[in-house]
Amino acid sequence: MGQAQARRAPGGAVLKWYGTNTDVHQQRVLQEQLLASQARFQQLLETLPQMTWTASPDGIATYFSQRWHDYTGVTPQGMEELGWEPFVHPDDLFTTMRNWKASLATGDAFADETRWRDQHGNYRWFLVRGEAIRDHTGAVSLWVGAHTDVHEFKQVQQQARSPEQTSGTHQRGPRQLRVHGLARPQAAHPQHGGHL
Repeated sequence: MGQAQARRAPGGAVLKWYGTNTDVHQQRVLQEQLLASQARFQQLLETLPQMTWTASPDGIATYFSQRWHDYTGVTPQGMEELGWEPFVHPDDLFTTMRNWKASLATGDAFADETRWRDQHGNYRWFLVRGEAIRDHTGAVSLWVGAHTDVHEFKQVQQQARSPEQTSGTHQRGPRQLRVHGLARPQAAHPQHGGHL
């Protein structure tokens, strides 16, 4: 790379030219290597089955994988305008924001189970994890995260609860032992006086 500057006389005539030439070959090679490394990193994130993302040290989203855009129906430009908060279920937003801010403040890993809205307005449960990538001094240089769909697992958990918890009904009186659909009264435990 070359630069030149003229030394001029009071009338504006050029008296002398001063110039420098700087070898930027090594700088260009390093820049190309960095771009290739970033492209490999992004390609790796795109191959994962989760919705992946990155954020700056202060928590500003810098990248969302194509799976994220497919799920939300929002373009990269739209994500820049909207941010990710509108996609969190309103009942989960306060806790999610509190946990994310705590991770940003401490650099500790972020983990949350949260409902996220798809492009049709439906919510699904995701396990969201974010890890801080640190530089040689230990400072956070990047956050990398993934949303793993755990919706079916959460549904199975809810179905596995007892009928009293899921149906909202609770029968008072002697406990019932259900075996293959047959109800049989269970003897009251003497310490509990027959109550649950």
